[in-house]
Amino acid sequence: SYYKFEHKLKFFEGWVSGVTVITKDNGSYFCKFSIPLTQNKDDEPLWLNCNIYDMALCDRFRKECRKGSRVLVGGIFTTSTAADETEYINFNVKTYEFYGQARKREAVG
Repeated sequence: SYYKFEHKLKFFEGWVSGVTVITKDNGSYFCKFSIPLTQNKDDEPLWLNCNIYDMALCDRFRKECRKGSRVLVGGIFTTSTAADETEYINFNVKTYEFYGQARKREAVG
């Protein structure tokens, strides 16, 4: 799709932490969740902080996702700065598939 070509999306797979919906003052909202990433089973995880800013995608994700769902996310890295000047690296999700959906699609294709 356009996003995969234009933004050269990065992809990560993991189990979703709880999904939180944040509503802004202007009435827009976005989803926040994290995925623990490890190279080996016993490694301490590095948490990938994910945000879905597209409201339609956020709505779909929060309806379909449950804590512990295995998901493949595609997106781009962004940075933000908090009021206390702390800088955060976030993963701006542009597309996702739950693990079962991705496997079904591979079997069909």
